[in-house]
Amino acid sequence: MNKKYFINYLILLLPSITIGGLLAYSGDITDGLKIGFLSLLGNAFIALFHKKRSKIYLVLAILWYVLFLLHSMTLSATWLLYNSKINAYFIVQSIANTSLNEATEYFTHSLPYLGVASAVFVGLGVLSYFLFTKIYNRDRPLVQKKQKSTWILPIIIGLLCVTAWAIKPIRAVSPPIFWINYVKFIQQFKAQLVEHKNWQHNWTQYAQQNISKLPNFQEKQTVILIISESLTSYNLHSCGYPRHTNPNMFAAQNELTIFCNAYSGYPSTLGAVKSILTDVPAAQPEYVPTKSILADAKSAGFKTFWLSNQDDSYIASLFGAFTDQAIYNNKRSGRSSFAKDEELFPLVKNTLADSAPKKLIVVHLIGSHPNYSARYTDKFKLFPTQDNAQEQPVQVQLAQINASSWTKNLRDKYDNSVAYQDWVFNNIFTMLKQDKAESRGLIFLSDHGNEVGHVKDFAGHSPTTQAGYRIPVMLWHNQLALPKGANQDKAIDATQLDDNLRFMIGLQDKTNTAFVPWWADNYQFPSNAKFPYWENP
Repeated sequence: MNKKYFINYLILLLPSITIGGLLAYSGDITDGLKIGFLSLLGNAFIALFHKKRSKIYLVLAILWYVLFLLHSMTLSATWLLYNSKINAYFIVQSIANTSLNEATEYFTHSLPYLGVASAVFVGLGVLSYFLFTKIYNRDRPLVQKKQKSTWILPIIIGLLCVTAWAIKPIRAVSPPIFWINYVKFIQQFKAQLVEHKNWQHNWTQYAQQNISKLPNFQEKQTVILIISESLTSYNLHSCGYPRHTNPNMFAAQNELTIFCNAYSGYPSTLGAVKSILTDVPAAQPEYVPTKSILADAKSAGFKTFWLSNQDDSYIASLFGAFTDQAIYNNKRSGRSSFAKDEELFPLVKNTLADSAPKKLIVVHLIGSHPNYSARYTDKFKLFPTQDNAQEQPVQVQLAQINASSWTKNLRDKYDNSVAYQDWVFNNIFTMLKQDKAESRGLIFLSDHGNEVGHVKDFAGHSPTTQAGYRIPVMLWHNQLALPKGANQDKAIDATQLDDNLRFMIGLQDKTNTAFVPWWADNYQFPSNAKFPYWENP
């Protein structure tokens, strides 16, 4: 392909490169690539204009690229202004709760930014027009029958375009589909807020009527609940895993109560978090919660905090919005953040310094959620090791299921993320032990587990394998007489977290007088028709 053909193709691709590159440069590389590929369809209009010499195809091409450019600029704006996706919780919440006056004030305040954006938009338009009218050679066919090389690039472009539009997750980022879905999402969020406020009202009423203080209730206490993400106890050294993935927890076993055989009621975050913080039973997602440990704590005078490295709008509106103070470190929607959990340390420190005599602090980590490699810093690239005693049993286990190189590689990255979580836990644990409250307690657990080559050649959320549900639960309290060390046999139900945390902070539910805590000798895993969950998904 000679230089003139190459220049022609480059000019044709420039709008798509600009559209995708703008969003990628602003902060969202993934969606930038998606939008860039989707916009390639505009080249079909250019090709038709080139062949038919009808200006209607040129108009269609211009309208197409303008639509995609406006779309890209809008998505880029939230990244440039807030370093965040447009569907992040705090943005969605602002849109859902805004009024016409507030919107007008915001746009007035943002006029300088809008002016710059408009200038960029006009500048790109003028540049594209200049290139297409002054440099682009419309008289030279881009595809010549006698030169096979001229077919290569159009075929590649065509395949990329067709593939992008064929794949549903990519297609969903296109302007019409995205904004239709976004409007629906805002409407659903508004309805969700109303529903959640009704639930929260009922929680408060229930707590006021049924929650009372035990004789050991302390007026000065600090309790931290750490909710990790996608961590299975199968990959903890404390629970028998050969690799030394949690050296800090292992070293502190004489202080901690570690249950290795705990089970989440759900293999995914939303259901799991609802079940541990409310009375939602395991495997019953349709159940409307009537009470919550957050409301119980607030009724007893606790100041409640929600510190999160996730951004799930449902969880945020149901739980975060109910607490006295909620702070979200993750500015990307869902669990796609690259922010590290250690960024929560200053928030935890500031919260511990709060003057409230009674504090319940919920720390919601992103933990080991896929993408595993995004969950740890470089110094935690520990696995595989050169220690044969650690490595050989792991490789044997992976070989038994005929794990692919892909799964083996993800096992290494997953274990790195586990080691990082261990370090995060230790830092928060150390801060709590240094707190001056008379009574101090901590519960650490994961929302659910992850299958990473344990029984099948797969890595990720798994409703059909035990690793998808099996999690660690760790307890510490400076006054309660808790058994110390790692218990690898006793099965416990993680959905009872609310009952156990209530007992830890010195409260009781008058409707549940038969409650037995996890650590009691007579505790029994509750009968549940759905258990084992992985056999009855």
